[in-house]
Amino acid sequence: MRFRLQPEVAIGLGARVLKPGDRMDSQPTELAVVHHPAGDEMDPYERLLGDAMAGDATLFARQDEVEAAWAIVQPILDGATPAYEYEPGSWGPSQADALTRDVGAGTYPHDATRMSDRTHTVVLPDAAALMDAAAEHLVTRAATAIRSSGRFVVALTGGATPKPLYESLASPRYADRIDWSRVHVFWGDERCVPPTDHASNYRMTRETLLDHVPVSAAAVHRIHGEDPPTVAAAAYEADLRRLFSTPRVLRGRRRMRASDLVLLGMGDNGHTASLFPGLTAVHERRRWVVAEYVAEVSMWRVTLTPPVINAAADVVFLVSGSGKAAMLHRVLEGPRRPDALPVQAIVPNGGCTWLVDAAAATELRPSQGGR
Repeated sequence: MRFRLQPEVAIGLGARVLKPGDRMDSQPTELAVVHHPAGDEMDPYERLLGDAMAGDATLFARQDEVEAAWAIVQPILDGATPAYEYEPGSWGPSQADALTRDVGAGTYPHDATRMSDRTHTVVLPDAAALMDAAAEHLVTRAATAIRSSGRFVVALTGGATPKPLYESLASPRYADRIDWSRVHVFWGDERCVPPTDHASNYRMTRETLLDHVPVSAAAVHRIHGEDPPTVAAAAYEADLRRLFSTPRVLRGRRRMRASDLVLLGMGDNGHTASLFPGLTAVHERRRWVVAEYVAEVSMWRVTLTPPVINAAADVVFLVSGSGKAAMLHRVLEGPRRPDALPVQAIVPNGGCTWLVDAAAATELRPSQGGR
């Protein structure tokens, strides 16, 4: 809209917008109109040109000032680390990985053709062996983290695949080997439903694991899926930043404190957590947690973003069943297309292990996973 206003005239506009959720509720919102009379502000280039024509050198550096500045900068450039050469299409020089680890950042190249060299694939005979391997991995990581830092921070995954894993972890065979008083639990994503809903990742985890082990209630960091999605996402990010003692802005070379282990699954459409194909969350680089409406499942989701997942010390994918075989081949052995295959955006700074059963591995090359 365009309005022609006289000085000292203001216009107030109002509208109603659809509230997030499955009902057709709306809420009022204000639209602000700011009036800037033409000519009040001068374009920077106009200012420079006008000063030059008027002979005003205030904004122009003298030659001796430029030479003095370069006398400081040039020795720094001369002593700078040289550029590292690397093959086109590769992951780049190893020195770059060290730099990103210092600040807890993670990126992925859109033109790379393979998963990271830090990715390790283990093929197990069947789903039961897969869950045993996952349980052993988690128990080992917990013991290592508790010895080194006094606590174990793990992000759990939802869906049907990990349910047998959680039931195993709740059994004496594994539960007795973990010091649950030092464990913090959070989730990679959540459906925007109440915690009592059958679709809730939190409910599934609570019923299969958390109700059966002595983990402190204060150490269970759930996503409040019953709240408005964007509110739930912002609150969860704040909770995680407190858990990791990480401010919103990392100053200097301070590194993001990372989780010890993130468990993830992979959908047959290439999604992981609630990073779905074609949506914006997979490209997020600043926020740790975002909310998005996923039309594919007709539901709002709250999900961790690639930067916070990639900062983990260890990421483990669990993939089971022949229905995942074609997608697993595309993800691990095909070209990188993170927008279409969001799971490829997960390129951890630490280790990455794919635990897959034989049915899911049928389309992998024989060399993949040592088969």
